Amino acid sequence: AINGDYFLWANIRYADEIEMSQGPMVRDGQLVRGTQDTQAVVGVDTNGQPYGGQLGVRGRVVPQLATAIPAPVVSVNWHRIVRGGVNVYTTDWSDSLRRDGRPATPRPAGAVEWVLSSANTIKSIRSATKNTRRLGDPVAPGTRVLAFPRNSTSATRARSSWPTICP
Repeated sequence: AINGDYFLWANIRYADEIEMSQGPMVRDGQLVRGTQDTQAVVGVDTNGQPYGGQLGVRGRVVPQLATAIPAPVVSVNWHRIVRGGVNVYTTDWSDSLRRDGRPATPRPAGAVEWVLSSANTIKSIRSATKNTRRLGDPVAPGTRVLAFPRNSTSATRARSSWPTICP
């Protein structure tokens, strides 16, 4: 499914060479890109039949502490860090490199980032004071990166080793 309203050409590979939908995209039943704002999409369903409807990201990240406040997921694989919640980056923002050693798909850096294993355990934390140079790194196989914008980094303070991502 794709939002066919209009396209943008985003400079995410060091040159204006990428054409992508402004809105949500779904591939093989998996959300590749989207925000919490619902938008109209068209596509085909798993039976190959035409589909038209609304699509938006829903979910939250819940640190497993009694005092923790859930942080809403506001985007998946978006080309900028969306304010007000957590941005989830999957291996669609892979760690493959170009011939010159630069990431093939550089991604926006959060103010704070959690790198999660496939079991949702925090493998590393990146911030202005910890692993600073790794902020914005591509997403390695078997991981996801939760990126927090500056105005929602308070959600990271109540972290535990096992956050839960709720659909």
